[in-house]
Amino acid sequence: MAEQKKYSQKELERLIEETTRYGAVYAYLHFDAHGKDEDTVKHSLVDLVDRITKEQGVLYCVGEVLEPYRRGGALKPEGNANAGEKETGKVKLADIESGQNAEKSGETKAGQEAKPGENGEVEGNEASKGKKSGAGNNEGGKGGETGEKDVYSTSAQVTILCNSFIALHQIALRYGLVGVEILSPQHIRMGISDAQSLLLNASQASQEFTAYILQKVLPPEEREKMEEKVRRRADLARQLIEKQAEKK
Repeated sequence: MAEQKKYSQKELERLIEETTRYGAVYAYLHFDAHGKDEDTVKHSLVDLVDRITKEQGVLYCVGEVLEPYRRGGALKPEGNANAGEKETGKVKLADIESGQNAEKSGETKAGQEAKPGENGEVEGNEASKGKKSGAGNNEGGKGGETGEKDVYSTSAQVTILCNSFIALHQIALRYGLVGVEILSPQHIRMGISDAQSLLLNASQASQEFTAYILQKVLPPEEREKMEEKVRRRADLARQLIEKQAEKK
């Protein structure tokens, strides 16, 4: 494994300045998670950040996860968790910090802790496809007898540098972010082929998510017909994307 490097602030600023001249995008992404178990809620977002660092086109990525708070209770701003850092060509997972006493309690790698359980749920398409039986988006007493006071919530801010707007767009589609702030560049420019690829990617993601939902509600015979139709459309979309890539 190649030696991992951590950027200094000046090196990171230089990387951002140089890459955004040629189509890269530097942004903040925001995510949230809700569930009945405090640790599971936090670790579900730690896992999400870990997976984002490995996505294609990600040049740099670091996430900050707030300590979960009980719905109706006070937020714990002092207990942040840094998770997932990827630098150009290399992946580095930052340690999870559980409050101000993190250094005393020892180091825990994000990749080891990032195991979402059954009681926590991350918002978004990617997370919704796993096996989860937690509260998720439940408000008040919906979906459970324990009510709102037993639901924990947290959020994460991910600082990310992607090599293109299309790469950032794919992450937004896959992980269902709840907020975004593009920091640089001030204007997004793309050619016709990139714009077409972006639209095709959006359409394919929409079809996949729709298919996932329908699989849960359709009877077996209707499900087979739907799956065959989705496969045909996916193959056609893949061919169109490949043709666009060949033209570049």
